[in-house]
Order: sequence, then structure tokens, then C-alpha cells
Amino acid sequence: MIKTTLLVLCLSFGLSATAAENNKKNGLVLKQIMLKLSKDMSAIANAIVLEDWERVQQHADSIANHEQAPLIEKRKILQYLGDDMAQFKSFDQIVHDKSVELSEQAKKGNSDAVIKVYSEVMQGCLDCHSRFKPRIQSRFYSFKKE
Repeated sequence: MIKTTLLVLCLSFGLSATAAENNKKNGLVLKQIMLKLSKDMSAIANAIVLEDWERVQQHADSIANHEQAPLIEKRKILQYLGDDMAQFKSFDQIVHDKSVELSEQAKKGNSDAVIKVYSEVMQGCLDCHSRFKPRIQSRFYSFKKE
């Protein structure tokens, strides 16, 4: 359990650096939303290490209530993903629901549950990324070497 927790925490700290590098490119508002979520996930990992349950709660709430892409952008993504949009929304719902649960556990100061649910939020993110990130990047972002 401790090895898994440390791995999850290390992975989440690494997400911010990758996200910051990707931020140099132009693209959808979705990208900015993902960058904010990445920062929240990293902040939660740091807060868990410090046993700062109030901060865990704040960032979990931020994830659960994250900004939505503008309607025009949602339409573009919907058109592109087609029938897979239901799965995309399902992953978003999982991350939302688990973030709400994470906030609740942090409010209780339940460290074991916080760590468990944090890893479930992270898994929801990673599942969505493995299924959709390459497709969305290839369709909506140009990755030219600079």
C-alpha cells in the first residue's frame, strides 16, 4: 500500500511539469482546464504528504467543480469523438464523483480513505488520458518541434 501510494504521489508531481511544457502550444480551452486539474492533483498530493486535510478538501472541490469547456468547443469534441463521447463523459463523471468523495474524506481527516480515493481519482484521469488524449491531441493540437 505504501509503495503504491508513493508511486501515485510521484506520478502526480510529474504531471505538472509535463502540463506546463504542453501549455506552450495553442489549442482548446479543454487544455487549460486539464492544466488546472493537473495543478489541483499535484497540490492534493503535496497536501496529503503534509496531512493538510483542509487543502486536500479545497483542491478536491476545485476538481469536482472544474470549469466546463465552452459550448462551441464541446460541439467540436462531440463531433470528433462521436459515439465515444459517452465514455469521455463517463470518465469525467467518475473523476467528479471520486473528487467529491475525496473532499468528504479529507473533511473527516480520514487519511487512509483520502489516499485510497485520491488514487481512484488519479486512475480516472489516467484511464481517460489513455483512451482520449492521443486522439484529441492529434486532432486539435499541432505539435511542431520548436
